[in-house]
Amino acid sequence: MIKLVQCIHAKPGLSPQEFRTQFERYGKLLHDSLEPVGAVELELTVTLAVQANAELMISRSTGEPFDAMVEIWWPSAMALEEALAKPEGAQALENVRELQEELIDFSRSVFFFAYQLADDD
Repeated sequence: MIKLVQCIHAKPGLSPQEFRTQFERYGKLLHDSLEPVGAVELELTVTLAVQANAELMISRSTGEPFDAMVEIWWPSAMALEEALAKPEGAQALENVRELQEELIDFSRSVFFFAYQLADDD
């Protein structure tokens, strides 16, 4: 499996509640886009506003946590390329990009493709 991983910081000016509302819209749009883009799984994660996160940040000298993460899974790179070559895949991608502009601080967020190693269990 390959994954697109999105580690997201909210766009400046969005309150935590506004971000959560927009992120829920984003998640629904991504879910509705799975078939057109050839994806087989979606995982959405939001960061908890808990003291333990602040303690981790201080004790490990890390940056602030991301506001949310997204993982979108494809069976192969070829499956992704084939789906995006179709008009419905390209349109779904454009719809996602439009909503990303309202939600994401791209200068502080990180997007990357990754390969999931097989479990040996």
